[in-house]
Amino acid sequence: MSSAESRLINREMSWLAFNARVLEEAQDPSNPLLERLKFLAITAANLDEFFMVRIGGLAQLCAAAETGKADRQAAELVEIRRRARDFITAQYACLRTLDAALAEKGIHRRTPEQFTPLQARSVQQRLENEIFPIATPLAVTSSALPAVPALTPCLLVHLRPNGRSGPRGRFAVIPVPRNLPRLLALPAEKGYEYILLETVMQAFLDRFFPGETVEESTIFRITRNADLEVQEDLACDLSAQMQNVLQKRKSSAPVRVEITDGTSDALVKFLTRTLDITEAEISSAPGPLGLNVLFALGTVPYFDALRNPAWDPQPIPQIRPGEPMFAAIARQDLLLYHPYESFDPVLRLIEEAAADPDVLAIKQILFRTSRNSPVVAALVRAAEQGKQVTVIVELKARFDEARNIEEARILERAGASVIYGIKRLKT
Repeated sequence: MSSAESRLINREMSWLAFNARVLEEAQDPSNPLLERLKFLAITAANLDEFFMVRIGGLAQLCAAAETGKADRQAAELVEIRRRARDFITAQYACLRTLDAALAEKGIHRRTPEQFTPLQARSVQQRLENEIFPIATPLAVTSSALPAVPALTPCLLVHLRPNGRSGPRGRFAVIPVPRNLPRLLALPAEKGYEYILLETVMQAFLDRFFPGETVEESTIFRITRNADLEVQEDLACDLSAQMQNVLQKRKSSAPVRVEITDGTSDALVKFLTRTLDITEAEISSAPGPLGLNVLFALGTVPYFDALRNPAWDPQPIPQIRPGEPMFAAIARQDLLLYHPYESFDPVLRLIEEAAADPDVLAIKQILFRTSRNSPVVAALVRAAEQGKQVTVIVELKARFDEARNIEEARILERAGASVIYGIKRLKT
């Protein structure tokens, strides 16, 4: 090799190549259909994180770099975006294939034009009772878009008062409510039929804007820069600093704006102006935005033939049925292989320790936990019973920071001593 740089693999290109290998699992016809759909959803979730962290960080480096280096990084960013667009094209080609194959098996994504009379009544009822009361239109000024949530589909609507002609009008944005499921099941005589929540809202926009005419509308989705770090050397309160970072993520600069195919040039220009982005940061999609929504289809009942058989973690043969964990590990050391062997012995050990009067202290490290974590619940019980509970809760577990802060507060209220990670290190 002629130079040191030619011997290096670009980190971002390597990551895209990795995600392409995940997409190959979605394209593989030997995999069950719903498993292929799950792999496609995984690639979408991966790509969201890629833009939030890798593209967001690279954009910051370009802005801060010296002229020569900035030019090189800018060229690199252009190439990364080009490859990402090619990857997105492959994702939606895969989705078209899967949609057709799923339709043959009885799973259909519908549009309002395809509704049966029963489906139309059902959707109208849900619109009035569930969607309309909580969906909130936001007025848009000519210079700025409201701070809409990241990774949430939103409707951009161009309006004109009834009875007035000409180009004058106003714009509004309606974020799709995040506390409603994006997949709405439809009544069907057989199989499973569904429609996307944003499709329903777009079809009934006149319900949101009485007395005005909807000139045009589109669906868009913003990905914001999440590569924001705590200034640990300046942080006297790491928890407060991390909460500040989480707050900043909500309004950080967009690194990608997805729009549906067919969006007019006028709406594209409006988005670029109000979001202060270039058209290079706009990504057009010939299908639903945020394909990770497809995870929900993986749990549709009565289609087990389209999934891999469930695999249950294996019991540990060295642990006798009903035997206390302290007795089992007093007899011999145990080495557990996860996820192939059950995690239950670990949970049992912590739960038994929390209730055992001979246990004086429990020391635990938590990096990521599930919602309603049984580990946290056991530690809370132990602290409430007067045991000395010390927990390191890692606040720098990316995208789990908010949950970890919440778990830390629960532990502190129970009387546990909580350490918020270690400066300059991830634990």
